[in-house]
Amino acid sequence: MPSRAQTRRASRYLTLLLGVSLATTAVANPTEASTTTETLAEQPENPAATEQESDGSRANVLTLEDALELAVERTPTLQIARSETEQALLQRFAVRMERAPQITLTLGAGPGPRGVDRRQSDGSISEELIYIGGVSLGGEARIVVPISTFGKIKLATQLADMGIRAAELAEDVAKLEARYEAFRAYTGLQWYRSMVPILKEVNERLVTAEDELLDRLDEGDFTARYPLRQLTIYRAEIVKMEGELKQVGFLAQQAMRLVLALPGDTELTPFDDSVPPPNDLPPVEDLLAYALEHRPDYARLKIAANAADQAVRLQKRMLTPNAFFQARGAVIYTPTIEGRPGVSVTPNRFNDLSGEVLLGLRWEIQPGRHRAAVRMAEQRAETVRAQTSGAVMALELQIYEAWGEAEQQLALVRAQEDARRAAQAWLTQRAFQYDQGLADFDDLVEPLKAYYETIGKYYEALLRYKMHVANLGVMIGWEDPTTLPR
Repeated sequence: MPSRAQTRRASRYLTLLLGVSLATTAVANPTEASTTTETLAEQPENPAATEQESDGSRANVLTLEDALELAVERTPTLQIARSETEQALLQRFAVRMERAPQITLTLGAGPGPRGVDRRQSDGSISEELIYIGGVSLGGEARIVVPISTFGKIKLATQLADMGIRAAELAEDVAKLEARYEAFRAYTGLQWYRSMVPILKEVNERLVTAEDELLDRLDEGDFTARYPLRQLTIYRAEIVKMEGELKQVGFLAQQAMRLVLALPGDTELTPFDDSVPPPNDLPPVEDLLAYALEHRPDYARLKIAANAADQAVRLQKRMLTPNAFFQARGAVIYTPTIEGRPGVSVTPNRFNDLSGEVLLGLRWEIQPGRHRAAVRMAEQRAETVRAQTSGAVMALELQIYEAWGEAEQQLALVRAQEDARRAAQAWLTQRAFQYDQGLADFDDLVEPLKAYYETIGKYYEALLRYKMHVANLGVMIGWEDPTTLPR
């Protein structure tokens, strides 16, 4: 039986440790330990001032929704997707401009006759052109207006519209991924900040307990050696957990900087540590049906298959002619030829103005090449259809796997909460037994360790579950990373 002095020391030690465990209980389950925390926490001297400071600080708190919107605005992936959309719009504009008139202007200059050398011989006059130093100018203007391409421009425009829609869906995918990355950074930093005070308090209390046990050992109570060794081992585990937690915090702070361009000390809302209900996950069939209707990747696969079929139709239509209207005018002018009239008087081969207007059909026929192009387009369409079918199957499998992992993690979260409650009951029972003299002081260490371990495992399981839910939301095209559609 312990002595009275040992009992007083152990009671003080127990009060310290139980104070931490009850305070930690309030963090893990606020509704369960509200009464205890009220007795442990000191009341502020000026509640009104504290409330005003709290209201002022809340004005600067970055909420999760603000972080998600900020990520959408700043992510470079979305900027790339928007650039691709602009390129698709310009591609459609270029296709439509195939209906615009084509204007060709040609200007040229070359050697021409400078004058005429007239000679009279035997009663006849002969003329010889002198080219040295002469210049001849020429020009031509041609306007070709397409009348009909027999459906080629229409098919190409529809194909460009599919490209625009695919680019817009790529923007939606980039938004979902940006929101998911912002959620990971934000929630990870929330979790880190909620764990730091718990781990710090546990470490401080364990150090205090070690001091109490060392005092007992100095006074000749050698029964303190065994629990002291236990606490030394447990404290080494705490040091390991501190290192891991610091790494998590560092990564979360860097993610905030990279994803949101915000400093790591940005004030956030508290981590939601409430226990998810058993039916928190919707049935996987409902999620799959939602994904088939809303996930951008499914729509992109359908567009890819339709675009491949459209490309086949366009290649087959390339054998048809193009109907056009053409107006042409040409002029040739030699500035001065002695003794020759200018262009405005009598046209000739040195000074001439001509023009024409016509309607025509133009074929560009290469039968072998055209047939090969059609066959390649058909082969690509078959490949795309096969890839689409395989991709749809893969996407469905990913959703099933993600849902299964989320369901398993949900069960683990609830099991860890039950374990925490069981460890708390165990610790309370041992404390009562010790007060009644039915248990030794050393019997308190093991349930206390179990209680803190279940607290840490619950928080870790809860964080993983939140990440699974967010990932599943991305897979089905759901924008809110904290919930799933019902």
